[in-house]
Amino acid sequence: MVISSSTGWWRQFFSILTMEVTFIFLVTIFVVSLHRFFQWYQRRKRIWDAIEPFGGEKWYPLVGTCLDLIKASRENFYEVYSARNKKHGPLFRTWMGSIPAVHVMKPDHIERILNSTVNLTKGDIYKFVEPWLGEGLITGSDHKKWHRHRKLLTPTFHFSVLDNMMEVMTEKGQYLADRLTQKADGKFFNIYPYLTLCELDIICETAMGVQVNAMKHSDSEYVKSVYGISDIMLYRMFHPYLHPDFIFNLSSKGRQHKKYLSILHGFTRKVIQERKEKLTSGNVQQELSEEDKLLGKKKRLAFLDLLLEANKKSENGLTDEEIREEVDTFMFAGHDTSTVTVGWTLFALSNYPEYQEKVHQELDEIFQGEERPITPQDILKMQYLDKVVKETQRVIPVVPVIARTLDQDLEIGGRVIPAGVMVVIHLACLHKDPQQFPDPERFDPDRFLPENIAKRHPYSFVPFSAGPRNCLGQKFALRNTKVLLASILRKFKVRSEKKIPEMKYAIEIVLRPQGGLSVALEPRT
Repeated sequence: MVISSSTGWWRQFFSILTMEVTFIFLVTIFVVSLHRFFQWYQRRKRIWDAIEPFGGEKWYPLVGTCLDLIKASRENFYEVYSARNKKHGPLFRTWMGSIPAVHVMKPDHIERILNSTVNLTKGDIYKFVEPWLGEGLITGSDHKKWHRHRKLLTPTFHFSVLDNMMEVMTEKGQYLADRLTQKADGKFFNIYPYLTLCELDIICETAMGVQVNAMKHSDSEYVKSVYGISDIMLYRMFHPYLHPDFIFNLSSKGRQHKKYLSILHGFTRKVIQERKEKLTSGNVQQELSEEDKLLGKKKRLAFLDLLLEANKKSENGLTDEEIREEVDTFMFAGHDTSTVTVGWTLFALSNYPEYQEKVHQELDEIFQGEERPITPQDILKMQYLDKVVKETQRVIPVVPVIARTLDQDLEIGGRVIPAGVMVVIHLACLHKDPQQFPDPERFDPDRFLPENIAKRHPYSFVPFSAGPRNCLGQKFALRNTKVLLASILRKFKVRSEKKIPEMKYAIEIVLRPQGGLSVALEPRT
């Protein structure tokens, strides 16, 4: 009986002790959670109080100020987005669900952001691209890691490397021009798919050293995945209820997104492994045909090959996954932007025959009627075409917005924007600032004559961003653009079915033409 009584006492003691410990544990969790909620609330209240005076659309629970964008159809989304900027600009606030943002459009404000060596973190909206690109140069917010990657990658965009990559550009450009010969009958057709597939061929070979032959096989899974994932990323960005990963992953969009990721990452990882094995075994030269070897040609080294070589020599190199992130980043950044730039420039020239004639004259002076490949020296001589491309980028911006999330408070326009707020830079509005570009809707390549550039604010035109986080591949992009434009315009005159004010735009990371780009080609006599 004593033992039984003793056992019962101990059970009762431990039962009470367990209840007390559980109670203390729950109270502790409650207090800690309440404390963290209070800290979060204080931060949010500080942000709200700081950015609310900037004004903007009405705020609603859960969706923030995105109600008008959620209600907008795909066809009029860009018009709704642009109308908001005109109504509230040049400085206003929004809430993309729970993401606070201040929108800027003036060059002096933009200079303070892009030129900062402190506020280098990419905007919160880039997190929707991270599943594909990881922590690459575009999306990376770890400053130490970003600096390490940038230092390692910079030599891969040296002029000598670009000269080597130009062989791919000229070959694909010539193949594109040959395909377009079949369409050069003066009838209108959608040229955009031709440009898209050509650029995909160029970027796959220059980035990874592989030929996907997109111009011949446009139904490849990789090609479809590149475009499919871009559409889903933008849809998610402007639908705040899909921001939480848990909800997004359960949705049909999330499941399709996962499928695209599997295809894209699987393709890149497979290529990386194959290139590593070939570089290690010294079999790169064997990829050349016997004819090319006899002619003394060397294997074209792709961005991936150069990155792997640099990585071997670096004491603080990249992991295979980090290499995958940078290759995918190069694919993402280099493909869409170049396609859109070439397309919009052709469209602009088709609207202005007088400027197209000047481009034709310049190309005739350079090539003198010879059917030869385009060289790096030829690119340097295309000075008028360069001005046309820049004016196209001004009037129809390839990338309408870029963003930073502030690491430190920043004073703009006499107000302080707190750390943690995303600052959205509207290049579409910046490039049409009437104080910098009088009569901004007028297309005039002479705006980019040296004497006219000197009169403007240095941050009035930044199509490739600026400052420490400017686009590392901008020289590649411009060279690629000129090669394709020259390949087409050496052979054809181009007419458009629509005028610039009549065009409808689709904002999908880059600014695409809704319904394609309808033009007519005629052989030059």
